[in-house]
Amino acid sequence: IGLQEVEMGGGSVAMGTVKDNLFRGMQERGNDNARFWYNRISDFLPSNAWTRIGLRQMSGLLLLVYARNEIQGSIGEVSTASVACGVLGVGGNKGAVAVAFTLFRRRVTCICSHFAAHQANIEARNNNYVSIARHLKFTRKQLLETQSESTKPDDQEEGEDGNDSADSDAETHSEMGDLDAQGSGVRDTEFLVWMGDFNYRINGIARTDIIDKSRRGDLRDLVVADQLRQEQERGRIFHHLKEGKIIFHPTYKFDRANRDPFAYDTSEKLRVPAYTDRIFFRGSVSESLQEQHQQHESDVCPVVESGWLEVQKGHPQLRQKLCRPLACLGPLCPFRPSGTGICTEQEADARAAELTSAEEMPRLAADDIRVACPPECYNALFEVVDSDHKPVWALLHADVPVADQSHLRGLASTLLSRGDAALQPAPACLRLSTQQVQLQVGNRQGQLQISNVGESAASFEVTQRPAEGGSCSRDSGLPVWLHACPVSGILQPQASTVVTFSAALQDSRYVSQALVADLRIAASNLYQSGLAAALGASPADSHLQVMYVPG
Repeated sequence: IGLQEVEMGGGSVAMGTVKDNLFRGMQERGNDNARFWYNRISDFLPSNAWTRIGLRQMSGLLLLVYARNEIQGSIGEVSTASVACGVLGVGGNKGAVAVAFTLFRRRVTCICSHFAAHQANIEARNNNYVSIARHLKFTRKQLLETQSESTKPDDQEEGEDGNDSADSDAETHSEMGDLDAQGSGVRDTEFLVWMGDFNYRINGIARTDIIDKSRRGDLRDLVVADQLRQEQERGRIFHHLKEGKIIFHPTYKFDRANRDPFAYDTSEKLRVPAYTDRIFFRGSVSESLQEQHQQHESDVCPVVESGWLEVQKGHPQLRQKLCRPLACLGPLCPFRPSGTGICTEQEADARAAELTSAEEMPRLAADDIRVACPPECYNALFEVVDSDHKPVWALLHADVPVADQSHLRGLASTLLSRGDAALQPAPACLRLSTQQVQLQVGNRQGQLQISNVGESAASFEVTQRPAEGGSCSRDSGLPVWLHACPVSGILQPQASTVVTFSAALQDSRYVSQALVADLRIAASNLYQSGLAAALGASPADSHLQVMYVPG
């Protein structure tokens, strides 16, 4: 639930800026106005059906996120953030608040925005989008990043409070279509819902004509002239995002307390009606890009008419779970029968069944999150008269692939416990040029060539065999009379190296008998050594004898 202008005035903006920069925790609790809305909504929603999982306020902006109790246990890592785009680029009267969390270990982000006002301020609104898409980031202290942060200068690390104030960005708006140009808050999410009063207006149609077309239900020309749709088609805003098909007349601006659904502003300003209040969404980016190529000329701009997902195939109860909670919304339930004001569970199920007749969305990658807004699931509540805007609602259906974590852990445990052959690392394969190196009085040095004839990089180490007695040098593990160089190293596949042995004797006249060192060349697969240790595998050993024969 996203709200704008829950409070107004310069004092509110100033106080909100201070809180956002110094006391982020207060913005997650909300002030008196935010708590008023939270308490009223919480009283309206039965506690046995819904639980609030996140709240974020910034001046007049407020975002509340609720979850059905049946999935609450699968939600975690909740965090909030905000981006200010208002007065002097830091005021919270314009900008965005956001709540992020994981659902079945998939990252979900909800954003509520309020963009710059007035008919001609298209560029200012576009800049608001760019600032939010670029600067929205969440605090690592509360939300573990699902992907590593970019190290580019454009993508600096976020502050401790998860809040970046941003002025107008000078970069080209089309560059934001590249995910690398977006901030981590938007880029890394796998399921994004972006709602708000975006303040885009209708171009080129007179106020009286807009009202007349609205009364007749002739909406096509109004949607075609919508500034937001035009800017999105030009690739400047809301990249990879979709919107349900608009089947309702403009939601701005109305006379308060007037129940006429076409009671547009009659003040001296006579503001022109517009589609200022919208809800956009996307699933996985690949899913969003695929649907961009599925628009038909019969559609009004890039609208989505995709049907429900495969929720009814093999899971008929899932359809009921999706719609039944809406019955508790009473007079605000979008599926209520006309004139009754109340929607029962049976009526909600029946209405949902009608919507499942549309074609399913195209199949995508197995792990893609797919999101659809079925026909008639995107509308406005024109009977609400407490505001000069009409609330807009959307019922989105998300297909979220879920990995059975307990099954994966059990499988991994089984494989590790039995040392499955498929996981056993390929042994290192080293070849020695000789099995014996002999040193003499006149020639105290000898050489050994070690070659890696395997397919993976391998490490080697020259040490004394454990069964050999006598003292060893502390550094190399060799007898005190023997030096080797190098005593260890790494060999790439098909590479070789030469180890030089030398007798470290100050006076060989006192050596009366041959000195023998039994050595081992310990080899292990470099890239699988960790797994080998976990499975109890031991390094591959080769044996070598080095002998010094006195004169």
